[in-house]
Amino acid sequence: MLAVLFITFLLLLLACCGGFFWFLIRFKKQQDFRSRFEEAVTAAELDLESRLVNIENRLENLTSICLELKGHLQWLEQQVGVILSRQTRAKGQLSAYEAVYRAFDTGKMVTELAQEFGRSKGEIELILNLRRMRKEG
Repeated sequence: MLAVLFITFLLLLLACCGGFFWFLIRFKKQQDFRSRFEEAVTAAELDLESRLVNIENRLENLTSICLELKGHLQWLEQQVGVILSRQTRAKGQLSAYEAVYRAFDTGKMVTELAQEFGRSKGEIELILNLRRMRKEG
C-alpha cells in the first residue's frame, strides 16, 4: 500500500511539474509573441512617421508652388487688363475716326468737323489724309 501511495505521490508530483513546465513554455511563447508584436508596432509607427514627414514636405512644396502660381496669375491678370484697356482705347479712337469719316462723307467741311469733334483743323486733316493713304496704298 505504501508503494501505491508513493507511486500516486510521484504521479501527482510529475503532473505538477509537467503543468509547471507547460506554463513556462506557454509564458515564453507569449513573451516572444509580445516582443515580436511590439517590434512590429514600433516599425509600423516609424514607417508611419516617415510617411507623415514625407507628406508634410510635399504639402509645403505644393503650398509654395500654389503661391508662385498665384503670383503668375496676378501678373497675367494685370497684363490682360492692360491689353484690354489698350484695345478699348483703340476701339474708341477707331469709332471717333469713323465718325469723322462719316461726317466728312456727308459733305461737312474740315472746320465744321474740328468744331464738332473738339479737335484741331490740322488733326482732322491728318485723319482724313491717313484714310486716303490707306485706300490708295
